[in-house]
Amino acid sequence: MSQPAPTNQDLPRTAPAAPAVKAAGARGARPEGKGLPASAEQLRRARARKLLIRFALFAGIPTLVAVVYVAFLASPQFDSTAVIAIESSRGRDEAGDAKGGGNRHDARLLRDYIRSRAMLDALVADHGFLAHYGSGDHDWYARLDDDADQSELLDYFHDKVVVTREHDSNVLSLRVRAFAPEQAQALAAAILARAEAWIDELSTRSRDELVAPAERIVATAREHLATARTGADPLQIEIAQEELEAALQGLQAAQLQAARDERYLIRVAEPSRPDAASRPRPAWDVATVMITSLVLTAVLSLLGAAVREHANF
Repeated sequence: MSQPAPTNQDLPRTAPAAPAVKAAGARGARPEGKGLPASAEQLRRARARKLLIRFALFAGIPTLVAVVYVAFLASPQFDSTAVIAIESSRGRDEAGDAKGGGNRHDARLLRDYIRSRAMLDALVADHGFLAHYGSGDHDWYARLDDDADQSELLDYFHDKVVVTREHDSNVLSLRVRAFAPEQAQALAAAILARAEAWIDELSTRSRDELVAPAERIVATAREHLATARTGADPLQIEIAQEELEAALQGLQAAQLQAARDERYLIRVAEPSRPDAASRPRPAWDVATVMITSLVLTAVLSLLGAAVREHANF
């Protein structure tokens, strides 16, 4: 006897578990790389924000500091300029004109003397170099440090006193920078006075080296002549006279050579009295700090990106 076919109510009911599990998995699972932006656009924006913050910190802050310093803190500085030249007959003869080789050599020597420690010591001892440049009235960045050692002092001196020589010339240009117009002019004048004294000393030394030996020879020849005359020997007297004549000729030649070698300093332009400050230069100084900061920040950012990319490779 056949049994009745089962109806839908008699069949066992099974829940569709797979979709539920799938939905639960969709809710509970976290995308790989938690914390990263979900799209390339968001990633690009995040990187742009980081770059903007980096430029603001490493370029904006230095530029702001430069603006504050130039506008409110920087002490004005003034430049006094002068132009000088060294002349000598010897220098003309060596090259046929006023810019001879000897004069160019002397100009190089004078430039080195003006930048020497001897010149610095003279300005410190006689012209208040330390008192002026180390004064607390000037801003901390531009003034001379109280604890500066000898090397730092010489570097500071070279920054404030600049001597340049025109190419293939015996002409020197002097620039002295100070915190007051009258001080800049006074220091420039003092440097020129010391330079003239140094040139005169060189000329005197050169003359003594040439003339003094010739004068001693003449003195010796005169003594020989006096001795010969005492002996009343005509031959000895004649020999002594010839010796004296030769000595006198040597003395005359030495004196002429000393005159040719004599150096003298020409003041082409006297030290000027500045009527306007040369430092600070607000627009230039701020622009220099800003551009330098931007370039350094960009270079460091590129280097950092290259290092990160290499590390992830």
